Amino acid sequence: MSTLQVALIDDGLDYGDFDVYLHTKVRGFSCYPRTGQTEHPWHKSTNGHGTAMANMILRINPWIHLLVIRIEDGISYANPGSPSRTIQPDSAARAVEAAIKHNVDVISMSWTIRKQISQLHSSPVDSGSLGKKSIDEAGIERLERAIREAAVNNILMVCSAADDIALLGKENLPFCAAEHNIFRIGSCDSQAQRDPMTENRTTISYFLPGIQVPEARRPHSLKPTVYHDGSSIATALAAGLISIILHCARWVDQCQEAQEPAQNASSEKNPFRHLAKNLRIHKNMQIALRNIARSHGSEEPEDSKQLPVYRLFADTTNKLNSAKGWQKVERLGDLVRYLCHDIEA
Repeated sequence: MSTLQVALIDDGLDYGDFDVYLHTKVRGFSCYPRTGQTEHPWHKSTNGHGTAMANMILRINPWIHLLVIRIEDGISYANPGSPSRTIQPDSAARAVEAAIKHNVDVISMSWTIRKQISQLHSSPVDSGSLGKKSIDEAGIERLERAIREAAVNNILMVCSAADDIALLGKENLPFCAAEHNIFRIGSCDSQAQRDPMTENRTTISYFLPGIQVPEARRPHSLKPTVYHDGSSIATALAAGLISIILHCARWVDQCQEAQEPAQNASSEKNPFRHLAKNLRIHKNMQIALRNIARSHGSEEPEDSKQLPVYRLFADTTNKLNSAKGWQKVERLGDLVRYLCHDIEA
């Protein structure tokens, strides 16, 4: 079984605050250009944002190879009363291109870039004056191409909603570059109440916890628990959820093949072979997530954008804990079959 790879495109990762798991492998590189004599390596974080995202992904699925790609970020003081984080489009584009070259399974992007493109009206005198202008038009266009290429390569992508009710998804990258091939995540609290500052819900794929989400407690740590807010946290949790679904399907496939290599070499004998492969397709992962939304019993959930993950996965965990030997593979196979219901071969 090929190792599942998740690319985290963010501001880097600080090892000092990184939660280490036995099965996790981490590597990375930087798309943040040198500033004079100053390097910006991937294993350093600008403000800890990428480190928090990595920890959230791994607390859901520690059985991955995490590819950390650092991008150029900064602070905008356009609104003096509320400084905001900025991402350089060309740096983000190079990061997505690198993730494609590494053939990752999932790309997690807990950030947004407003296109900032204005349409100039042509005048009767100069018909050639009609065009587009932006702060970094070339970088914006490069990022759009990279996102579309990732979609063509069936890389599952998750990105954040803007934590600004005044903005719409069609105005922001990476979502607007391939809106039918990106899961756009908004935040909610522990009672599934949506963050009132999250923008118009029509462009949000799902709402996951993103209000007062505590970091995992480290054994023997004397530090107080840190809580995080925002759709960026919800996005990292979504990346972890999508990757654990992929991991379960691949693991069952591997176990089936290992039991009877000759009989299970084809997808006809081993149905998990095509499920593990086809879950890399966006529409199929969308079906799997929809089946989670339905897991509370009704055919059409009251809110299809809420995912009652605990109910389904806790039930499977209880079954796995009571199972022995090959029964564990069968119980996990039951979960994969449920998640993949309605996915065509």
